[in-house]
Amino acid sequence: RYLVGANVCLTADCRQTAYMWSTHLAPATDAHWPRHVQKVLDYLATRPQPQVLMGDLNLWKWDQWSPRVTCGAATAPMAKAYDSIVRSGFVDAWAATQEGPGWTGMTSRRAPRGNTYCGKESNGTPYKRIDYVFTKGLTPVATELFGFTGPGKPHPSDHLGVKATLALQARPVPSTAARR
Repeated sequence: RYLVGANVCLTADCRQTAYMWSTHLAPATDAHWPRHVQKVLDYLATRPQPQVLMGDLNLWKWDQWSPRVTCGAATAPMAKAYDSIVRSGFVDAWAATQEGPGWTGMTSRRAPRGNTYCGKESNGTPYKRIDYVFTKGLTPVATELFGFTGPGKPHPSDHLGVKATLALQARPVPSTAARR
């Protein structure tokens, strides 16, 4: 769908900056996930680091941060696309800072059959992790979800927000011998 970004100042004097990218991905078919994500990664590889890639990626895989639940199905092409982001050097901020699920979508969705909601307890809680903050050249320190008002209640969005606290990575100081 889209990728928008800007070079953002990380320090008051703007001597340190990072490219911040926001995206909302949606390939034409499930089989297109790896190619769809690779186009984004190919473009980002032409831009300086550090970088933050964040947004509604609409893909997930079943793992400790998004365990299998009653609704939705992570697919092999989605998992392959997610893995290609990590293999390209991006760090998944949630996975780096949390041990448990980081479900962000889809709040208050009805299950395909019956009058129940999706989610771990079939009560309208999120049931898949499709919103991410990935970093390259910045260290994830903490993450949290926001925007959930409670099971089965109206929410500001059908997704939860992901907040990530990031730290600048120390740049190596050249040794005395290297400066001669």
